[in-house]
Amino acid sequence: MSLFALPNSLRPGTDLMSKGVVRNPEVVNIIMKALANSQDEYIVGDSKWSNGTCSDLVFEPKTPMLESPPIVVEFQHTVDEEFKKRVTNYGLEACKRYKKKLIILNWD
Repeated sequence: MSLFALPNSLRPGTDLMSKGVVRNPEVVNIIMKALANSQDEYIVGDSKWSNGTCSDLVFEPKTPMLESPPIVVEFQHTVDEEFKKRVTNYGLEACKRYKKKLIILNWD
């Protein structure tokens, strides 16, 4: 490894800063207040899907009894056809897992 090369985890495009910030419970509440007019009802869920793919972030209701939908969050600089296919796939996977309608939030 060169002394002047960034490790893979710090390279642009990894979105680690965005993903880390949005996992903070206070930030989760800010987002949920704006999207669903609710607070303290969501937690960060498992973003690995049954087909082997992994989305950036999933918010799920704290209790399965809530009628609130899951929210899939994707950090993406450029929204192109490949991104649209990928996020649609995440949405289908979320519908299968939660058996509810969902919200997809694209943060660019």
